[in-house]
Amino acid sequence: MTKTWQDYFDPIIEVRKKLDNPNESPLLKVINSGRTESLQRLIEKIVKDVKNVEQIFKITTELKNNDCDERIDDMVGELRGAVYLINKGHLNIEYHKNIVDFTSMFDNKKYAIEVKFLRGPDFKNQEQIGPNLAYELNSEPVKENLKNKVEHGYTQIYNFQTTHSDYQGIIVIVTNRLELDKFYFEKDIDKFRKQIETEKNMKIVILTNDDIYE
Repeated sequence: MTKTWQDYFDPIIEVRKKLDNPNESPLLKVINSGRTESLQRLIEKIVKDVKNVEQIFKITTELKNNDCDERIDDMVGELRGAVYLINKGHLNIEYHKNIVDFTSMFDNKKYAIEVKFLRGPDFKNQEQIGPNLAYELNSEPVKENLKNKVEHGYTQIYNFQTTHSDYQGIIVIVTNRLELDKFYFEKDIDKFRKQIETEKNMKIVILTNDDIYE
């Protein structure tokens, strides 16, 4: 029998309900509101095209009171990263639990992919420059957060490449942070992304709610 999105998520939902502050859980808020269409679409998209996909959802033993929602965010980030790979035309996509997140084939080349979720409040530490809540937007804090996530992803892919030298690397940053949409910092973020790609010799992709930097 074909699994539904609930078959994958129900164990996670039940564990999260038993942990601290369930009313503050973004996942439970979505479930309780009935707005589950995006979760359904994510799962329907990947179950047919990603090998070992069920391992993505096996995080219940990792959910602890101090960081349960962050770990769930990371998992959903992996789902969004997998959809990106499918939409780009990657083949033989496989999820790996304890090495890089995914491996795939694209244009007859092998790829190792690491997905990182970037959380945090929007427009944090912006400088007020006038009355009526006028602020000067500053991309530097965002770029610093991006750099830290890229460093983590780079280390994992680099370690994988020491024994799999025929794989190229892709780091996928997934975020819901509003200021990373292209309306705000497109030139800054794109320049920064290309600079990191040159330094790391890896492709950097940034997925926001509405935009993709690639």
